Order: sequence, then C-alpha cells, then structure tokens
Amino acid sequence: MALGRAKIVESITDVVQTVLRDTDIELIAVETGRENNMRYYRIVVDRRGGIDMNTIGDLSHNIDQELDRLEMPDEPYNLEVCSPGFDRPLTTDNDYIRYEGEDVEVKLVNAVNKKNKYEGKLISKVDGKLTISVKDTVLEFDFENVKQVKRTVIF
Repeated sequence: MALGRAKIVESITDVVQTVLRDTDIELIAVETGRENNMRYYRIVVDRRGGIDMNTIGDLSHNIDQELDRLEMPDEPYNLEVCSPGFDRPLTTDNDYIRYEGEDVEVKLVNAVNKKNKYEGKLISKVDGKLTISVKDTVLEFDFENVKQVKRTVIF
C-alpha cells in the first residue's frame, strides 16, 4: 500500500523531531516532491546564529539512518538538509524570538504614516503587536496589518 504525501511528511517530521531532541536546532519545514524524476525529502532547520556545514552534515547522516528504519515508498530518494536562508520570511513565534535584536524589513498591508515598508531592529512580537526600533524611535504595528517580516542588512 502506497503512503500518501501527508503521511510521509508526518513520518519524516517525527524522525527529525527525535533527532533534534535535546539540541537548540528547530525544524522549520519538511518538504517532499520530485525533481529530475527523483523523489526528494528536504528538511529545513535553523537555530539562533545559523547552522554550519558540519552540523548540516551530521544531521543529514543521523536523519538518513533513521529514515532507513521507516516504511517509506520503495524508491530512491535524495535527502537534503538545509538552513532556510538569510532572507526568508519569519513565520513562527520561535522565528520572532530567535531574531529579536536583528535587522528586519517589515512590509505592511495598509500604510502607516504613508509608508508600507519599514526597516529597523526587531524588538518583539507579543499579543498581536510587532515592535521594531527605527533609529531612536520605537514603532508598533498591529500584526494583522503585517504582510511580511524578513531579516535584512541595514546600511
């Protein structure tokens, strides 16, 4: 019986969570699909300060060993363990905690003070409010008006 995509992702997620237990590394996403006629499993992980290549290699090895123990579709696959990239949008509460104090770009749904985009230091995301510091000014936005937040480099 063939496993459905959702079951595969759920099984891989369980394996990765087990491998990451007792580390400061967070699972961001599990993706599966086909590229060049080959099944792939992409595991996206992150932690404060980023993840070095040695850690990625160790995780890949450990996850691959655990995947071999699962009842997965009987076909070859590529396993890719990666970090999400510097400029990915922040999506989880843990993202906002992890990147407090870092430079971010905030895009708004509706303009505030005639601007739809602000750059500053992330202070917090608490109780439906996003707070950033722009130079010496603290700005607070209703989170429902926030379209996207991502890290950036401010010059």
